Amino acid sequence: MSTKLAYKNIPLYIIEPEQLFALLQIKAVPAYDENHKPTSNIVGYSYTVANTDSFEKYNIKVLGGKPLMSPEELRERREKGERFIVEFDNATVKMYWDREAKTYADSYSADGISFVSQSSYDIVVWYNLGEKNGCDFCQPSKIQRRVMPMNAMEVMTLVLVIFALLCIAFHKAAYV
Repeated sequence: MSTKLAYKNIPLYIIEPEQLFALLQIKAVPAYDENHKPTSNIVGYSYTVANTDSFEKYNIKVLGGKPLMSPEELRERREKGERFIVEFDNATVKMYWDREAKTYADSYSADGISFVSQSSYDIVVWYNLGEKNGCDFCQPSKIQRRVMPMNAMEVMTLVLVIFALLCIAFHKAAYV
């Protein structure tokens, strides 16, 4: 049975709408010789990441260039409790036939990678326009993403406001 999806680069955001990832590991990607043996030449880096929404892990290969940091530095800094959020440029997924496993598998790649600012908390807010109020202008299928940088005090204020609103709602519901 054949598939139209095999060997086609599909934008990663189609299957994984959230495009922020926690950086877990960096590995060098070697070049291979004509006998399919790895050489000492490095052609890029593979970044093991976890999606910040679904927590699924991916190994995304970025060819060329230098790594964001050395694999050793990342390991040491993660052991000290530092966390790094990244996003990829033009990340794609390609389905291919794995001859050894005798099944289809996925290969992930991107044109580039960059850190997402960690100077403040980044809260990703997803909302669906027009779905609840039936707005003709807004299509229910249009999803917009906003990244709102917030410091710790703003996060605590937001949490307290939400808590207060829930208390009021439950209080009113108890007397209805």
